[in-house]
Amino acid sequence: MKLKALYLMLSSVFSLVVLLPNVLAENRQLASPEERVKMATYLKDFYKGVKITDQFTENGKLISCIDIGTQPSLNHPDLRNHIVQRKPSPALMKIFDKQIASLGLSKEDVSFPIPKCSENSVPIRLHTLEDVVRFKTLREFQSKPSFSSIESNVRRSGPTTLHQYAAIRQHVSATASQSTINIWAPAVERNNEFSLSQIWLSRGSGTNLETVETGWQVYQGRNGDNLPHFFIYYTSDGYDTTGCYDLTCTGFIQTDTSIVIGMQLPSSVSGGTQQEGTVAYWRDPTTGHWWLAVGEGVDRILVGYYPTSLFDTNGLENFASRITYGGEIINQNVGGQHTATDMGSGAFPAAGHSQAAYQRSLQYMDISQNILDVTPGTTIVDDSLCYDIAHDSNTAWGRHFYYGGTGYNNPDCE
Repeated sequence: MKLKALYLMLSSVFSLVVLLPNVLAENRQLASPEERVKMATYLKDFYKGVKITDQFTENGKLISCIDIGTQPSLNHPDLRNHIVQRKPSPALMKIFDKQIASLGLSKEDVSFPIPKCSENSVPIRLHTLEDVVRFKTLREFQSKPSFSSIESNVRRSGPTTLHQYAAIRQHVSATASQSTINIWAPAVERNNEFSLSQIWLSRGSGTNLETVETGWQVYQGRNGDNLPHFFIYYTSDGYDTTGCYDLTCTGFIQTDTSIVIGMQLPSSVSGGTQQEGTVAYWRDPTTGHWWLAVGEGVDRILVGYYPTSLFDTNGLENFASRITYGGEIINQNVGGQHTATDMGSGAFPAAGHSQAAYQRSLQYMDISQNILDVTPGTTIVDDSLCYDIAHDSNTAWGRHFYYGGTGYNNPDCE
């Protein structure tokens, strides 16, 4: 896996400052003055006890190195006595070693990432009130937009659906999922819309749906720019009240000193240089924790994990029952017109390499610890005139697909 896309953003400019919420930040779209107080109170309580050991700036964002034992996720009620697992169990490391050997690689080939924080601290962006008040509510800041459409509480396929997809899915009992994802900076029409490419591992349905997700996303409302950012997401109740993006709620425990979750990524150039990165979740067979990895083989970096205690036996505690790969956009359907937000590169799959976005080398691990190529049984496309997907398999890229589209392109997608 190529890690270039994850390290071009390294900055050598360090500045130690005291991080305080910006209590003067304004946003006229807040649900109420009371919601503003709720946001400020949440941030104060969420970051209580965090010990900052150093700080630096990266692409204009202040990043804090915090003592690994004081990260906010450890305040989760189910994690109060949790002992941070600094690395996967020997059982999972054995699986990694077997995979490395199958690729004909040696541990001596590893290229170590540059640490951004000291050994016992992790790099985290601590959000301020100014970040949060871009949203109507605290929950809206943390979560994906509601899955109901603008006009109705019933999801409909077609161009009026709020969330639209071009994705493939396999129904299988899986304990890991991996993809090498092509990175782009698609045009997004409104700051409350997004465009992303990711992998999902999920199990359950309705309010019992549990997922872990990761990939890149362009979301001006969250990130303050129109560039791709590395993100993670989880929910344990169907996106209802639990779960969040990145590290904005208790859940994910970071262990790596070099990766900043939420960091800006370089994007591909149409007809030119293609940027890509490999992402994966691996369930530790000993502890049950879901480890997030970037890179593969000897270049694999284990960023941290979602503890198994976040999930239950009907969800992701033991395995995922669905693995999904693809693109997603938000269509606010303002004035009854489909958004012009691009998915992927903005090109449809037929445009091919260096023009259309792709994911490649799609693999998963089954419950018997066999690592296999994905064999999709379901294609998820809300409206192929807006966004589409085409998958294939060959010896060079294994299971792969091209996907994307331009959104509103009257008279086809309207």
